[in-house]
Amino acid sequence: MSKYQDEVDKAYAELSNEPPHTEAQAQIIRNLLELYIGAFCHGDLDVAHKFLSPSYKQHNPDVGDGKEGLIDFLKHVASASAQANGGKPVPPKFHFKRALVDGQFVSTHFHMTRWPGDRGMSIMDIFKHEGGQFVEHWECITEIPENSKNSNGMF
Repeated sequence: MSKYQDEVDKAYAELSNEPPHTEAQAQIIRNLLELYIGAFCHGDLDVAHKFLSPSYKQHNPDVGDGKEGLIDFLKHVASASAQANGGKPVPPKFHFKRALVDGQFVSTHFHMTRWPGDRGMSIMDIFKHEGGQFVEHWECITEIPENSKNSNGMF
């Protein structure tokens, strides 16, 4: 059992507006939620080592390839957060909205806030999954604007 099991269970239970998942799909989603929660929110790099393939391919131009590329990015984010918050990093908060699985691909849509009072970002990630690890990643990120031309919301 994962040390983040309660947080993963809570995040999975809050997913909405999506088709039902098979047991295999649910496990892939739970693994991805554990990666987000463990690595990004808790800075637990062991989780990144567990779920990322050594040949992990990254399509975000700000992050290098391989699991070490993401680990370096996580360290950079923690350092930038600490500098912006008087020496103490503030972990991001993830509010997962939906997760979809189709074959080897899993996508997530979530609201991420970086600091107290941040409107945050709407993020859609797509990961390719093989043999129990994530091997490739794409994403689209949109800052949440102060005003919207519609009343539908970002989520």
